Amino acid sequence: MIVHPWFVSLFGLLLVLTFCSSFTVDPFHSHERPLAPSLLHPSLPSTLYSGKFSYEYIPPNPEASPGESDYYNGLRSSYPPDTPAGLRGEAIRSALTTTERCLTWEWSDLQSSGVLQIEGQGTRDFLQNKLTGTFVGDAVKNFQEACMLDSKGWLVDWLRVSLQDDGQRAWILTSPGHATSELLQRLDPFVFPMDQITLTNFDFQSKNNAFAFSLASTQWEHVRLTMERLQQSTKLLPPIIVPSKMFPKDATDFCLLKISDTVQMLVVPSVGLPSVACVGYSFVFFGSSEGVTIGQRLYQHLIEEDNLEGPVEVGPRELETLRVQAGQPGYGHEYGRAVVALQDRSNPIEDKKKNMIKTSPLELHWKTMLDLEKGCYLGQEGIASVMKNPRGPARQLYSVVFHDDFNLYETQSRGDQSTVDNLTLLPRPGQKLFALGSNEQLMVGMLTSVGEAGGTGNRNTVALALIKRADSIQKQMKELDLSIERTDNEAEVTLSSGMIQPPPLDPLDGLEVIVEGTFTVGVLKSIPSRRLKRNANMFDDSIVVDGVGYQASPIASRSVMNDNSAAVQINGGGANFISEEESQKEIEKAEAEAKAAAAEAKRKAEKLEMLKRRAEEAMAKRKQKQ
Repeated sequence: MIVHPWFVSLFGLLLVLTFCSSFTVDPFHSHERPLAPSLLHPSLPSTLYSGKFSYEYIPPNPEASPGESDYYNGLRSSYPPDTPAGLRGEAIRSALTTTERCLTWEWSDLQSSGVLQIEGQGTRDFLQNKLTGTFVGDAVKNFQEACMLDSKGWLVDWLRVSLQDDGQRAWILTSPGHATSELLQRLDPFVFPMDQITLTNFDFQSKNNAFAFSLASTQWEHVRLTMERLQQSTKLLPPIIVPSKMFPKDATDFCLLKISDTVQMLVVPSVGLPSVACVGYSFVFFGSSEGVTIGQRLYQHLIEEDNLEGPVEVGPRELETLRVQAGQPGYGHEYGRAVVALQDRSNPIEDKKKNMIKTSPLELHWKTMLDLEKGCYLGQEGIASVMKNPRGPARQLYSVVFHDDFNLYETQSRGDQSTVDNLTLLPRPGQKLFALGSNEQLMVGMLTSVGEAGGTGNRNTVALALIKRADSIQKQMKELDLSIERTDNEAEVTLSSGMIQPPPLDPLDGLEVIVEGTFTVGVLKSIPSRRLKRNANMFDDSIVVDGVGYQASPIASRSVMNDNSAAVQINGGGANFISEEESQKEIEKAEAEAKAAAAEAKRKAEKLEMLKRRAEEAMAKRKQKQ
């Protein structure tokens, strides 16, 4: 048989094409070659290509950071400058979960913040008319979280309010980033002579005004022990301030301690983070420069190197990532005045009002801070309009996790010989999120906060985002033939019968999203306080957070929590997605209302008995006259 030369050439070409087709070409790297297993870096975010042979793409800059934003470059870290974000994040979370050492931070580092004091006979009524909480009645809490709204119902600030028993004085802690001077300017026009109150600003940025620090851990008892050791070693606090009087008796109380004639210390059961991340107390020293000095000396002793049992200091840089990971909304990001406006000191206050972020507290899952039954208060109409909408608020706050395994960032592939630009960039606040696979046709929401890359101690970047209504997104996904993939490990066997309970997920939990104009892919998650069971810890599911009461039982062992399914979805739309913590607060509110109703019924019964007695006395007098 005669074989023509052209047939041999064609056959050779087919062999070459067949051999080449067994490889998958990396769009970022066009000159792949097989790599021996010994060359594979076990810690690298790499991409595996399957075919006749296995290939793994190793970026030319594997140790490069995914990148840093200008925002994080401007925040101070409590660690040496060259310390990787991953090591800092791991150290902080290890201190929380594996030791009884606490975390601590001072508030003067947190941009702007402070304490606003309200004093006078009209304190209760003023708070009742201006904030969303309850400050008048029999069931008033001495310490509570409340919201300050504008006239349209948009959130101005999340506030922590301490109220004296007699209602004559109150102290308001503003959010980090919100100066008390601005809150004073907002409230002062509403103060009239008939209110009978005065406002006093104690700003943490002032050297001689006030000083505050927080102590946090996974257990309240750890914080109390740390302060007891601090008091014994420094003797800066008077001997009369014994530990049993230093701390609030529960989470609805506070302590105001008089250290001297000019120095007072306010102790509140809050560190500004959800209890699923950590619990603890904040200590505020105010009244004079002497108080500031005492507070600073106590704090310096806490963080000095030879204090081996002392807490781990957390800088603003690490605290910001912890806030984002814990799902805590932040001033300048999720509400209040935008960070860009805060950093521009040249703008007058009037112009800065244009940069206010329009967010409802209902969008941030802060329904428990709203008294929906009390009378008129600032912003009530805006809240009422959202509550009347059967679909709930227009947006909801979610966590977004960008895993390094799915994102090979541009800084890590920089220097390779690819002809295609790598658009996998670090996400930034303000960027839009689209459903993955929608070709940017389905915009689901917008990023509001982004943690430091690797700052969680894990190989990921965490963020917060305001996401549109679940039912609207699901409808558009159906039209685009998209779905949320559920895996088997999202369900847990928790019943002795062996039945598998359905995963307790928000309708959008697990939705893959892509950042606009990039290749950066993330996954939506419910924020931890809605995803986890009450008294659970987000870093270690074996930790059970004990109650705040001072006489709490000793921490001998940690029980295992196998069921983190605390959330219940109603009506399928995600708007009524209620966590167990919210349910518990509703129960406590109902109990308080029941007690108030019982007290009212008792009062009416006593009044009726008194009227009956008076009637009998009147009838007896008439008989005597006859």
